[in-house]
Amino acid sequence: MKVAVLIADDNEEMSAVLAEILSWDGHYVETATDGRIALERLRARPFDLVLSDVRMAGMDGPSLYRALAQQEAPSRPLFVFMTGDADTLPKATLDLVEQTAIPMLRKPLMMEDVEQLVNRLLTDSPR
Repeated sequence: MKVAVLIADDNEEMSAVLAEILSWDGHYVETATDGRIALERLRARPFDLVLSDVRMAGMDGPSLYRALAQQEAPSRPLFVFMTGDADTLPKATLDLVEQTAIPMLRKPLMMEDVEQLVNRLLTDSPR
């Protein structure tokens, strides 16, 4: 299944590589360097999946998720957190991940892991 993916990560090099890999798989991909830009893009067009870094300047990943969680379920994109420092995340972020079961990818990303998670989410989703 080919879908629209938004990558929110302040590491532009990481975003570019991830976007390229997902594009090779046939997905439409856009990137944003922080949560505010991601939210603007999400308001401009629908996306099926958001891959968001947890820590970003401006609006971080958890804040982006909370903003999207206010949308009606059918129009809300699937969401995945990415982080390079899962062991030092704030308790509030860990609680959010636990309560919502949001998948979390650990950096450095293994592209096979990203592709498998994206495919699993899209297969399991009723979209």
